Amino acid sequence: MENTIAKNKPKINSLSRLLTPDTVYIDITPRCNLRCQHCYSSKNGLYKKEKSYAEICDLLKELSKAHIFKVHLVGREPLIRKDFSKILSFAYERKFSVRIATNGTLITPDIAKVLAEYKNINSVQISIDSLSPKKHNEFRGNSQALQLAIRGIELLIKNNIKVCIATTLTNFNYRELKNIADFTHKIGAYYYRTRLLIGNPLNKKFQVSKDQYRYAVQNLFDIKDYYNDMTVEQLHHSFLFDKLVEYNPDKEITVPCGAGISRCSITYDFKITPCIALAHLFSSPLKEGFSDEWQKNNVFHKWLKIFTKIKGKCRICGYRYKCGGGCRANVFGATNNIFSSDPWCWFRPDK
Repeated sequence: MENTIAKNKPKINSLSRLLTPDTVYIDITPRCNLRCQHCYSSKNGLYKKEKSYAEICDLLKELSKAHIFKVHLVGREPLIRKDFSKILSFAYERKFSVRIATNGTLITPDIAKVLAEYKNINSVQISIDSLSPKKHNEFRGNSQALQLAIRGIELLIKNNIKVCIATTLTNFNYRELKNIADFTHKIGAYYYRTRLLIGNPLNKKFQVSKDQYRYAVQNLFDIKDYYNDMTVEQLHHSFLFDKLVEYNPDKEITVPCGAGISRCSITYDFKITPCIALAHLFSSPLKEGFSDEWQKNNVFHKWLKIFTKIKGKCRICGYRYKCGGGCRANVFGATNNIFSSDPWCWFRPDK
C-alpha cells in the first residue's frame, strides 16, 4: 500500500490557475431576515457592521480594474440592504454581469420591477428546501418562508428575470428532489441545483447518511436530461454513474469547484478567500489591490497545497482528476479534517 500511495501522490498543475478570476462572490452583508437552522453563520455575525455603499463601490472599481466581469452578490441576505438597488446601479455602470443569491422572501412587486431594470442581472437564485411548508419553514426559521419565496419566484419570472432554484440536501428532503425539480420546471425557472449541506455543530441533525446521499446523486443523475428547457445541476459524485468517465490514477488532481483557480470570494468584512464556507480557515484581509491579492496572497498557496496532501482512499483514487477528492468544505464539515478523504463517496479504489 505504501508504494502505491507514493506512486500516486497527487500533483496539481499550478499553471491551470487563472491570472485573474472568472467570477468573484461578494458577501455584501452579515445580516439576514431569516434564522435558518443549518446556516454556518446563523449564530454569528447577525449584528456586525456591514461595509458602506462607498466601500462596496470601491471594491467593484478594484474588480473592474482587474478585468473581472462576473460578480455574485450574496450575503446572509443581500436584499436586506436598503441601498441594494444603488449597488446594482453601480455594477450596471461598470458593466458587470451580476448573479444574486437570496432566500426570496423580501422580493415584492416593486423590488422585482427594480431588478428588471438592470439588464446585467444574469439570474437570481432562490432557495427551496421542500415543497412542504412545515419542513421548509421550520428549516428556514420563518412561518411564511415558503409562501414568500414562491411569491418572489413568480414575481421575478413575471418580470422576465431568469431564476435558479436551489435546494440544500438534507435527510428530510433527499427523496423530494424530483418533485422540487418538477416544480422548478413548472414555475418557469431555467435551472435547478442541489448542494450538500455543509456540516457544522448546529446542523448535524439534518445531515444525510452516505446511503441517502447516494440515493440523491442517482436521482438527479437519472433526470439530468429529463427537461428540454431546464438544466439540472449534478451533485459532486454523479460521474460514478457515468460509464464513459475514465478511471486513471496517472491524471493530476483537480480543484473540483474552481475555488482559488477560477473564482474566489470576498467576505462581508473584506477578506479574500478561495471558499467562503471555509473563510474561517483560509482568508486574508484585503490590503493591496485585488489583482495583487489574487496573484500573490499566500492564502491561495496554502489552499492549493491541501489538494496535494489529501489522505486515505482519495489520495490513490483514479477519479481524483474528476472530483478533486471532494468538496473540502463538505469534508471539513463532516470530519473536522481538511485533509481527510471524502466521507460521502462510496467508491472504493482498493476494490
